[in-house]
Amino acid sequence: MDRLQKIFLPLIQNRLLAQQHTAIFTNFKILLDVIQNHINTEDLLLKDDYTHRNKHKAFLHRIRQLEIEMKEHINLYDSNMHKL
Repeated sequence: MDRLQKIFLPLIQNRLLAQQHTAIFTNFKILLDVIQNHINTEDLLLKDDYTHRNKHKAFLHRIRQLEIEMKEHINLYDSNMHKL
């Protein structure tokens, strides 16, 4: 039984981590889509408020940067560590 656990446990753990990574990026996509739709709606109402619109751009940029940072983390650390 120990031998089987040593074989299958890492496979199960790695599959779980891969599924979690997929879920993270699915949620980034959903978050970015919902925020972009919200921004588009607000921009229609705030045509002349460039300060507010620039805040929107900066906010979206930070979320995209966080997504890039997560991809880099997975590529640099998780892929090597977990052999995903």
